[in-house]
Formats: sequence, structure tokens, C-alpha cells
Amino acid sequence: MQLERRTERSSLSKDMVVAQSNQLVQSSYSLTLNEQRLLYAAAAMHDSRKPIPEKGTVTVTAADFADVFGIDRDHAYEAMDDAARRFYNRSIRIIGKGPKGSIERNVRWVWMCEYRNNEGAVLIGFSPAIAPHLTLLREQFTILKLEQVGALSSQYAMRIFALCGQYRSIKERSFMVEEFRSMLDLGDKYESVNELRRRIIDPSVEEISSETDMALSYEPKRKGRKIIGFRFIIGFNEQPRLLL
Repeated sequence: MQLERRTERSSLSKDMVVAQSNQLVQSSYSLTLNEQRLLYAAAAMHDSRKPIPEKGTVTVTAADFADVFGIDRDHAYEAMDDAARRFYNRSIRIIGKGPKGSIERNVRWVWMCEYRNNEGAVLIGFSPAIAPHLTLLREQFTILKLEQVGALSSQYAMRIFALCGQYRSIKERSFMVEEFRSMLDLGDKYESVNELRRRIIDPSVEEISSETDMALSYEPKRKGRKIIGFRFIIGFNEQPRLLL
């Protein structure tokens, strides 16, 4: 897949794209809705064909944040402030390959996250461990349109959209139950499969299909009567309802 040509921008806009390594997309992490919005906004402002600049920081204004994600501007200031404070303390579990097998690495998303009250803006610097998953991408990466991500209002819908977006060309993606739970970093939440489907999968599939260009459905994978996984079928909507 070829990345579209674009230059660094000083402000956020809906027509931007977010490129992430596939390894980052399917890593295990849990972020609130506004933390994910802040992540995608900051990532979109980096040119994924180039290295992150020396300081590696970008500025996201509350005005741009509100416009891209379709929220009230007054609420955007509060939402960004809260998201910035939380995001600074968040980590992600990335599984990689080492000389003697797989390596599980826990890293922080950012090395700094600064809310500037007088400017109504957040300054974000991705950590050195995250930067390679957002820049200088040549293969095995996933592109998401910021406008599509911005149409979603559920943290789990956003994660499932990215996970299935990684397999758009294949048009389906399967997960074992525990693998799926790990990627969403659910811990001890929604432990029964029925609750997992009712609280996370069903509403996420419905929202993704109605609000983005992805027509998503799924079916359980069974071993006898037990559900052991899920198969997501990835189709496409011709005219998704997007933010105005």
C-alpha cells in the first residue's frame, strides 16, 4: 500500500490519515475514547514517511480537536485536558520477536503531554519506543482516515475499526476469544462471552457499519457448543454517514 503524498501541517484536519505499524495496531492497550482521539490526532500530524523531528512534539488545538471529532468546542477544552493527563500515564504492551522467541515489552506512549491552558492546546511527544511504529513506514502498516475514526463515539468501536481496518484487503479477520480480549486489554471485564458480545462487539459492529465506510458483521467460531472465537466479515459502504 502506498502512503498518499502530504506535507507536515501545522493544524489538524479531517482529510488527514493515520498510519501505524501493524504491530502497534494489534498490541494490547486500553485508552478512553478521548485518549484515543488524542492519539490519532497527534499521530495524524506526523508525516509517516519521515522520521519524527528531534523533539518529536506536535500541538493539537482544542478548536481543531472539536471540529475533527464533532464535539462542542467548549467541551473540547475539558475533554483534551482530561485526556492529556490520563494519556501521559498510559502504557502499551507490544509483542515482538527476539533471538530466543517472542518478547513482551511494556512502553509508555508519550514522554511528555502538556496542556496549555492559555492557548487551548495540548503539546504531545511520542516516546522513542512508539516513534518507529508511526514513522518511516514502508511495509506492514495500516492506514486509517481521520474522518472515519472521528465518526466513532465508542472506545471499543474505535479499536475494532482499527483491527479490522488492518485486514481490509483480505475482507475478514478472525480472533480467538482470549486474543481478542488481550488486544482490547479487558482484564477481568466482560468475562462471559455473552456479555462480551452484548456490551462490546454488537454495539461496535453496529456503530462502525452505520458511521464509517466499513460494513462490518461477525459470526462466532465454535468448538462443539462453546464459542472459542469470532470471525469478522469486512465489507464496504458506498456512502457512509460522516461528520459535517
